[in-house]
Amino acid sequence: MSIKLENCVLCEATGSLVRVPSTTFITTSSKMRNGDKKVGDVVKDHIETSKSELKTEQEKLKGIEYKQ
Repeated sequence: MSIKLENCVLCEATGSLVRVPSTTFITTSSKMRNGDKKVGDVVKDHIETSKSELKTEQEKLKGIEYKQ
């Protein structure tokens, strides 16, 4: 971001490059993506889902013997 290019290396034009500021999309809506759940509830649901997936994977890997 600190480099200021003014000359194009492809077409060798001088003074042709101008920095265009980008816009940022910020939403301040009170609506949540997961319905009307509170953020803490969404996090708790994710943690519980992750725990159950981890337990399932651990059970799958329990009987596997690894060889080097």
